[in-house]
Amino acid sequence: KNSMIAIIMPEEDVPIIWRVMAERTYPANAVPWEAEAGWAGREEGMTMEALQSCAAGTMWTDYEPTPLTRKWLVENGPLPTRHGFPARLIVSGLYGYVSATKWLSRLELTTWEAADGYWIPRGWSKEAPIKITSRIDVPQRTTISAGLTPIAGIALSPSVGIAEVHVSIDDGLWQRADLADATNDNTWVQWSLGWEATPGDHSIRVRATDRNGVVQDGTPRSVAPDGATGYHQRRVTVR
Repeated sequence: KNSMIAIIMPEEDVPIIWRVMAERTYPANAVPWEAEAGWAGREEGMTMEALQSCAAGTMWTDYEPTPLTRKWLVENGPLPTRHGFPARLIVSGLYGYVSATKWLSRLELTTWEAADGYWIPRGWSKEAPIKITSRIDVPQRTTISAGLTPIAGIALSPSVGIAEVHVSIDDGLWQRADLADATNDNTWVQWSLGWEATPGDHSIRVRATDRNGVVQDGTPRSVAPDGATGYHQRRVTVR
């Protein structure tokens, strides 16, 4: 709520899949900023000034908003500073350090080769697709009772989606978990597996596979320079 979403390219050039993902992922009151800037520019015949007005935070002072935006402004008010006024930019499937923008103040037309984001000279990768991720959330305690025990968590592969999740107990065979219905390919999917826990110390690992058949990278790596990899693991004692 109270966020404005932007896809920075001419509206007619936005791939259909992006439009579908935006419609499925973001709430009805999220406004596509590029469409709004284009509306104002086409109406007045000066798109560049419309873009500058948006960056300066004076868009709706200088131009008449679309009916959708007018309704949104009446119901929610201007985007608050704490939420990134005057605009928040989000790119599905990319880590935030290269894609998420708040407090927009300037727009520059350039090329991929000629420009580096803030974090690139500081040792982070220029390309930053979000890696396949899975996590164990249950059991939460390190000591549990013997018997049928749920193992559960979440998995994510933005813009692609999760096809399968597998769990391994004590480095044994990978067992396929059940998946809940996902809202869309940009959201977490919940998974679960029933386990007959026996007394003793045990380790639990999880891995995910996306809809393209790519299996999560199990090699442990740190977050820098382009996202952590490895299987999430929990150790429990069963009494």
